[in-house]
Amino acid sequence: MRNGRPIQRFCSLAAAAVLALVLCLPALAGAKQSALYDTGAIKVLKSQYKALTGRHKLLLKDQRELLSQQNKLADEIEKLQDSGPGILGRMRLERLLAENMRLSQELNEVAKSLSDNDKARDRKRGAVYRAYSTEMEVTARKMRQTGDRKRATQLAHRFYELRELRWQWRTARTVEADFSRLVVKVSDLDGPKELTAKAQILDDLVRKIRAAIREIDKKIKRLRREKKLGEDFDTMVKEMNLFEEGARFLRRPDEGDRTDPDEAPQADADESGLHVPPLDPTAKMAPGADRADKSIQAEIKRLKHEKALLKKLAGDLAAKAKILRRKADELRARESR
Repeated sequence: MRNGRPIQRFCSLAAAAVLALVLCLPALAGAKQSALYDTGAIKVLKSQYKALTGRHKLLLKDQRELLSQQNKLADEIEKLQDSGPGILGRMRLERLLAENMRLSQELNEVAKSLSDNDKARDRKRGAVYRAYSTEMEVTARKMRQTGDRKRATQLAHRFYELRELRWQWRTARTVEADFSRLVVKVSDLDGPKELTAKAQILDDLVRKIRAAIREIDKKIKRLRREKKLGEDFDTMVKEMNLFEEGARFLRRPDEGDRTDPDEAPQADADESGLHVPPLDPTAKMAPGADRADKSIQAEIKRLKHEKALLKKLAGDLAAKAKILRRKADELRARESR
């Protein structure tokens, strides 16, 4: 049994290595796929997103280190306070408290940087997503203009690959919670000046909420355009019956950064790639269309719900601002008597 343990250990390690390799294959295939169809502009955007992600990791590291320092400092302050310090002890306590204040300020700065970084990464993801959408629109336009079946097949290949790549960059960030957490408290001691100032704060929030609603309307419009683009393209593919027998789009491992659909991978490539099932004029869905369609519909539904919440919140805040102004006017009238 003792002699068998090294063999068992070796087999376990070998199995773990094989499993790790298998798990890595989809990521490697995705990276290769991306390299084939990313334009220069998309590569730049992805590079910028990668830099932001790297910055995010560094900020998290800084935050952990600062928190660790502050926790140690807090323990030291607590021990010193419990010991009943003398003059020298109080002087040291003052220095420790000042150091704790400095660490708190640095933590606040890091927290703000993290928040800014999160927003920047969301914007960059959206930019990559829209860049893929633009490439899909260009591909669809070329598809409508071509009369060559071979070129149409290559363009269809490109469109469906771009749709798969774009899927990875979808975002679903909500802004309603950012506004609903904001509270403007009113005190019985507030005079006309304070009430008017708080009403103005509410008015500013209402303006920002309405601006957010306009952005949501733009997103919904863009998503509907994307949905129609996919449906129109699928219709073109079915009408041309490009893949009536089914097809697998194959890729060579050394294709490079190809962006021209005329240079699409040839049929003697390896076995990786996007499979396209048989299509015919009566088929309801094309490759990836079902998932893309459901994703877009779900996002439109979510955005509509968020818009309704924001409209209600804007109405409530506007009504509260009106009440505060009326109360301020009443107080001024009393003071003038």
